[in-house]
Amino acid sequence: MHFSRRFTGILAALAIVVLAWPAMALDYVVVKAAGNTNYKPGDVLAETTEITIAEKQSMTLIDALGRKLLLKGPLSGDLAQLSASQNNGEAAKVELGSGRSSNIIGALSNLLKTETVNSVSVGAFRNLAAGDPSTDPWAIDVTQADDHCVQEGRSATFWRADAGKVDQLILEASNGSEKANISWPASYEEVEWPLEVALNDGAAYKMGMADGQVRDLKVHMVPDNLPTRAHQAAWMAERNCAQQALLLVLTAEIDALVNDLAKGGQF
Repeated sequence: MHFSRRFTGILAALAIVVLAWPAMALDYVVVKAAGNTNYKPGDVLAETTEITIAEKQSMTLIDALGRKLLLKGPLSGDLAQLSASQNNGEAAKVELGSGRSSNIIGALSNLLKTETVNSVSVGAFRNLAAGDPSTDPWAIDVTQADDHCVQEGRSATFWRADAGKVDQLILEASNGSEKANISWPASYEEVEWPLEVALNDGAAYKMGMADGQVRDLKVHMVPDNLPTRAHQAAWMAERNCAQQALLLVLTAEIDALVNDLAKGGQF
């Protein structure tokens, strides 16, 4: 009986502590800012930050839950209020003890501040000229070595810029256990990862085209339980798949820009 009363008292005390615990603040990272705002890609803003955006200005942000927040002027208010207005009036909450969202803002901030972002152009993402990177963030560029991220549970593809000729890709596990010669027909930009070589997380490979140049490749499997594209990009950036992560985060924004230019007859 005394134990029961004591246990009930402990539960009551714990309930008071939990209810009194302050909600974890939700940070945002700026993905895009247009119209001479005071912010730039990679800036990290707390949810209490007061934002004022004039007419013809806009900002795109991502929060720690991986959700996109699009702000178009004129408007003003703190980010928590502005986010709630776009999410059925409900402010977002970050669960205590949840490690899934803890690193996304920092990883995306570092990624968006790189020189690669500053050099991004619409033409590069739309693959309008020979040698531009693939618009598919998951395709393996055969001219690039080192780390590459692929989707867990899915096959991978190789991509080349010059699809004007018949070629051959040689893929081999670094330990020499498996090898495949892949015929690459003319007019095909992509070929599938061969069944003869197992696609494994953390595995190292050597790939080479008919020109004889061999490049090292290390594969990282992006978990399929990451909730949003922003979470995927943060995970990839931490594993040296920076260019892919940029494509994943920014392709939607570039597509929107292209559509706007097309409507205005500028593209």
